[in-house]
Amino acid sequence: MTGRGKKNLRLHTKVNLGLTFVMAVALVFMFTIVGIGVRGEMEDLLYRAYGEVAERAVWERLTPVLVSLTALIAVLFGAIMLLVSRMGKNIEEKSIAEERFRLIYDNMPMPVTMVDRNYNLLHCNEEAVRMFEMKNSQEFISTIKGRAPKYQPDGSVTQTARIERYEQAFREGILRFEWVAGLPGGRLLPLDMTFIRVEFQNAPHLLAFMRDLRDLNKLKEAQEDMRKAAILKDNMTRDLEDALREAQVASLAKSSFLSNMSHEIRTPMNAITGMVSIAKKSDDAQKKDYCLGKIEGAASYLLGIINQILDMSKIEADKFELHFHSFDIRKMVKDVTNVLGAQIEEKDLRLSIDIDEAIPRFIVGDELRLSQVLTNLLVNAVKFTPESGAVSLNARLLPAGGILRIEVTDTGIGISPEHQSRLFGAFEQAEAGRKFGGTGLGLAISKRIVEMMGGTISAESEAGKGSKFIFTLPFEAGNADGETRSVASGLFRDLPPGCFTGRTVLLAEDVDINREIVVTLLEPTGLTVDCAENGEQAVRMFADAPDRYDMIFMDLQMPRLDGIAATRRIRELGTARAKLIPIVAMTANAFREDIDECLSNGMNDHLGKPLDFDLVLEKLRRYLRAEREEEARV
Repeated sequence: MTGRGKKNLRLHTKVNLGLTFVMAVALVFMFTIVGIGVRGEMEDLLYRAYGEVAERAVWERLTPVLVSLTALIAVLFGAIMLLVSRMGKNIEEKSIAEERFRLIYDNMPMPVTMVDRNYNLLHCNEEAVRMFEMKNSQEFISTIKGRAPKYQPDGSVTQTARIERYEQAFREGILRFEWVAGLPGGRLLPLDMTFIRVEFQNAPHLLAFMRDLRDLNKLKEAQEDMRKAAILKDNMTRDLEDALREAQVASLAKSSFLSNMSHEIRTPMNAITGMVSIAKKSDDAQKKDYCLGKIEGAASYLLGIINQILDMSKIEADKFELHFHSFDIRKMVKDVTNVLGAQIEEKDLRLSIDIDEAIPRFIVGDELRLSQVLTNLLVNAVKFTPESGAVSLNARLLPAGGILRIEVTDTGIGISPEHQSRLFGAFEQAEAGRKFGGTGLGLAISKRIVEMMGGTISAESEAGKGSKFIFTLPFEAGNADGETRSVASGLFRDLPPGCFTGRTVLLAEDVDINREIVVTLLEPTGLTVDCAENGEQAVRMFADAPDRYDMIFMDLQMPRLDGIAATRRIRELGTARAKLIPIVAMTANAFREDIDECLSNGMNDHLGKPLDFDLVLEKLRRYLRAEREEEARV
């Protein structure tokens, strides 16, 4: 209540009390006058009737009665005045309470409305007017029901549901629920409603407190976003910690791997340099041949290490690819075991091979990579099996059909359980592996190859009781027409002398020793080799005498002009010979994209370095024969 309202209320009360007091005094005065008049009249009557003596006696008797009556009247009027005073005070307190209620109601920071027992909307505060976008309380009271939607979200009819909630609140005293009201333009307003029953002006009423759920939903969304952000932060922290631990483990594994590789590479290099020194100092031809044999074995071992490192780098770069064709699986298994024949014979191991007759002779797959898996598993089996032990290879066709199961079993030293869990990890080696040597990459590469082929690989082992490696592969039956001919290991030695006499190749190679090796090894074939030291010289030599050359071996990395650019220039010379001459790349770049780049820039084929001269001879046979056939047609 404001100060002015309180002052007016006190003034109004005082005026009422003053008027009451004046009226009481007037009544007392009137009764006093009347009493005096009555006494005079009674004295006259008594005097005429009984004389002076009798009058005095009667009056003496009536006087106490009149005095008592007068006192009674005074007490009565005093009580009336006290009652009027208390009534004024009650009226003042009630007015103050109502004024306070109105003050709180109107200034409450949330929307509030009042409903009587007949469900009539009596009042609303300014917050309600603001939230419902009304101009004033009169507009609110007159239009709020008409703007409500016909139905509530739960499917109930709004008008019926409103009355049911009114009745429930009048019965229970308090009721909270969610409600949807209407805003101008047909928009909906979700509300959190609370009805509270109150006594107002001696009658039950409902106060309706409303909270805008749009703001609450925004708050909930913000809180949910904060919760999700906290969870994301925790997850990212855990992921970073896990990644850090994994990186530390990987770093340790790679450090161990590099240390191991240093040993593995230095060992064959030491053998090579040592045998070269021995051969130089010896005049005995047999001693030199012995040294050369050891050098060849060490070089082959070193090349195997390099190939495994390259394969692993392809896998980690996700550039490891498979190439499927039809091949003879029994012949592939035989070729793999033949390569290991010397090691098996040296350790006096028993090797048994059992291939299920139900498996087709020709299947479709990547023969090179499948043989790589078998080689890795058999090499490990031979390495970890002591002398006079046994190694077996079994291949079965599973009953479901179309699934090949291959097992490689040995009677070797076995693998402890703690090392089995890391067996197929890159850069990992069991403890015994360090004793026996190796890169620790073979099983990781094998696992990747098998999985890329759609299969699985696993190991069963117990320390001291040997190991069994099992892998399964889906396959399709192939045919002999799709078989890719493999090159026999003794191809170069079996070539008749002078088989390429009259043929000339152009060798573009910038390294002197590489040119010398190629020329010397091809000399027995009768092939003429012209050498160019860079790509620019190779283009010029071919352009000057295009009909002289039957084939070109092109190194890729050369000064002045690289092999790819040189090939493009030759193809662009415009002559028929420039378009048809076979060009074979020679490079240490063994990734698939490098090979594809060679082929897309006009080269016909690819040879990897270090050169396998069986493959070199195979390329010569293929392209020089094609040249003869082309000449015959012309």
